[in-house]
Amino acid sequence: MDKDNFRKLTESLSLYHRITANKYSENDSNCDELLKELYVDILPDEGILKKVLERKTTFLVGRKGTGKSTVISRAQHEIHTFKKDICIYINAKTIYKSCEIDEVNFNLSNIDDYLTNDEILKLKLLKKSINSLCENMLEELEKEDYNIFEKISNKLVRDKRLDKVMNELNQLVETPIFTNVNRILKTQTESSVSEEIITELKASLNTGVDGSIKCVSGEKENYDYSHTLARIFNISEIISKFITILDICNRNNIFIFIDDYSELSRGERKIFMDTIIAPMYHIGVDKINFKIACYPNKIAPLNLDSGKYSMTSIDLYDVYGQNNSISVTEKLATEYIERLLTNRAEKYCENDIQHYFDLKNNSMNDYYKILHKVSMNIPRVLGHVLNNCYLKNIVYNKPITVATIKDASKQYFNDHIAVELGKKIASSDLNKDDKVDIFVLESLIEKMIKASQSNKYDLPKRDNSYFSNLQEAYTSHFMISPENEQYLEELEFYGFVHKINKIANKSRRIEDYKNNNNYLFAFDYGLCQEEKILYGKPEESDTKYYQQRAFLYDEIILLALKVNKKIVCTNDECKSIFSIEQLDLFKKFRMKCMNCSDGFCSIQFDEKLLTKAEDTIKKSILTQQEIDIIYAVDIICKENNESYVSANEISGEIDYNSRLIANKCKVLYNDGYIKRDTSNKPYKYAITEKSKNIINILLQKND
Repeated sequence: MDKDNFRKLTESLSLYHRITANKYSENDSNCDELLKELYVDILPDEGILKKVLERKTTFLVGRKGTGKSTVISRAQHEIHTFKKDICIYINAKTIYKSCEIDEVNFNLSNIDDYLTNDEILKLKLLKKSINSLCENMLEELEKEDYNIFEKISNKLVRDKRLDKVMNELNQLVETPIFTNVNRILKTQTESSVSEEIITELKASLNTGVDGSIKCVSGEKENYDYSHTLARIFNISEIISKFITILDICNRNNIFIFIDDYSELSRGERKIFMDTIIAPMYHIGVDKINFKIACYPNKIAPLNLDSGKYSMTSIDLYDVYGQNNSISVTEKLATEYIERLLTNRAEKYCENDIQHYFDLKNNSMNDYYKILHKVSMNIPRVLGHVLNNCYLKNIVYNKPITVATIKDASKQYFNDHIAVELGKKIASSDLNKDDKVDIFVLESLIEKMIKASQSNKYDLPKRDNSYFSNLQEAYTSHFMISPENEQYLEELEFYGFVHKINKIANKSRRIEDYKNNNNYLFAFDYGLCQEEKILYGKPEESDTKYYQQRAFLYDEIILLALKVNKKIVCTNDECKSIFSIEQLDLFKKFRMKCMNCSDGFCSIQFDEKLLTKAEDTIKKSILTQQEIDIIYAVDIICKENNESYVSANEISGEIDYNSRLIANKCKVLYNDGYIKRDTSNKPYKYAITEKSKNIINILLQKND
């Protein structure tokens, strides 16, 4: 059995960060071609790739691990191959995290007198972002492979022009744009600072204040664009240089790929959008196309013309479930899993993919079906589950069975999903309201699980033909009405539940002329294994099984939320209280109070939860990043039976780059949470007893 190559196959599916060719292969001569060959589009005829390569701004939307970075890398490869455009890549999360560990000098000794630490961090974010954009542009121009410097008439003249623009761009990066911080903050004297400018700058960093910059792309109309910060960083001049480079190199467009955009907070996204994306989008009309990787519901705020950008989702429901029946959705999703695994086995393994599975009692189609269910077509989850199968069976020369996959999915749930809420509660950098939100999520998923567990035994006792012949009912799937979907968004983000399809509501409301559709959700497969919930439906039943009224969970969800949340008018003379189930209505009227003319409403939490959150804040010691790193070290050491792991190995488990991890590990080492092996480079790390106690107590993790 080709064990080692199967392991490489699983690792290739679970890659984090920017997916580059050399991550897929150690053979440098074959890397670029392998990146293209390994790409499997979730749509026929590479439909997603073609959407991303359209000459317009595109938001590539998908949950964690769905392959957004893979699509980006494949698109970059296409651009590099055909040499009609230039592409730039930046990672928003990496830029932000590096700002936290890097010293950024504004050459203004008393900047702390005018700006808060948070405002300074935002300035660092902008500086890093613009720096990265310009540096990546220069990198692209220096790569001879992309033919920038070849086969063009008047090459010598062209090269001189290009060198001149590149030098000017480099100077913008090195000094002038950042000395603008000084120039705007300072007046004629060193000690005097314009109060008006400071107010404008601070407002820009926190809420956005309108300024004005002019269009430089040859358009007749000036674009009256917003932002003091855009003026500080000379965005218009940078755009002008970019467009000049396009002209000199005889290229059509610049594609700017921004990965991990949703990892920024809403406030950070606003600054990033208003200061970098929006001016480039508006000023570089038809020449600059952004390709922005986002999570669902973590895209706003937008400051773009709605008709000039597109949203392209690669999530299961949006690609297959939205316009197809449940059966067709499952068929298409299963075929994708087959294509993906067949492709990887052809490139990595000496044997076909079926060689690794026990076919005595199950067909390969059975395995593709269950792998679709355990992964929900998320390649990273599929990679982790198959790696668990590798550790359970393949390493012992045993083929994978259905039971192996079920156990592997349960392990994935416990290692990567169930712990997420606990890690956030345990972290020191989450505020009280955010912690209360996590407590509410915990309560909500607990109530939903208990309802499904009760239904498992109660439904067979009912007079219903779908349940009457069952000893135990299948209760993994449930319905909710569209207006209540918002309450499950965070649980779906963390992977506890998955949206599958639309399904007809059996009961019709009096005011409706036809039955409304509900959304069909399913608990995570691994969660069902952990909680002893039967997944799916009986084999002999049709999909109407899921339409039974017992699976309508609106009331369960709203009852769970009512206990912990309420809508309260902030007007002291009113203070009216409303049920949380009216939230959708309040949002339509911008949270305006229904009982008074001046009041606006906000969501308030149960006092017991607020007290509980305050208690956890007092006990919290480590940040979210530090907990993630400690937990990853523990998981990797146990899975691979290793004593120490490198920062690069940790990076393969969590979504942080190795440089950030190495810096954090140094701090954790000094504080006694990490052991460090410095006998060879790169350094390797293991957790101490102190960290094990943190994991066991705060995360309620059993050895």
